[in-house]
Amino acid sequence: MELFSLLVKKRKVFLVIDEAHCILDWGQDFRPDYAQIYQLRSVVECTVLALSATVIEQGRAQISKNLQMRSYRTVTGSPAKDNTRIVLIVEKRPSPTAKGNSAVTPYDFIFKPLIEELKDKLNSFPITIIYFKSSNWLGYGYEMVRRLLGAHFYSGEQSSENARVAMYHTKMEKDSGQV
Repeated sequence: MELFSLLVKKRKVFLVIDEAHCILDWGQDFRPDYAQIYQLRSVVECTVLALSATVIEQGRAQISKNLQMRSYRTVTGSPAKDNTRIVLIVEKRPSPTAKGNSAVTPYDFIFKPLIEELKDKLNSFPITIIYFKSSNWLGYGYEMVRRLLGAHFYSGEQSSENARVAMYHTKMEKDSGQV
């Protein structure tokens, strides 16, 4: 225990809570232990960093209360640019069981026009999110984009940071890119 105490005294210690809104969602019924995270602060003096991409102002106040944060700073931001507008487009896609169609027909109907527009506009193409229930169709769309964009898939050097398209699904293994 002496070694631990010595290390703690010499280093800055942080308690980082990702998806902090879960303190609100799970605290009482689903995961009562999650609501007790604040007790870690009694074991070691630390700075708390609570992160959430989805919590609103009332939730931020409740999280700070639940974590017993007396003096804290809130930082908020959005990846959207000042001139960005959010548009929801819902399209009726063709049935995969209609005569002449296959399982991929509805997805090609959605993907192909978007990919062609992305290929034409490249950097001026707006941030776009396509939602899928199935991780299989997510992978299908991602591979189609890679194939149809070809050399334009990356904006500059070939690295994940420069990819024009990224995929995410809650079933993806952390940092592997695999579902």
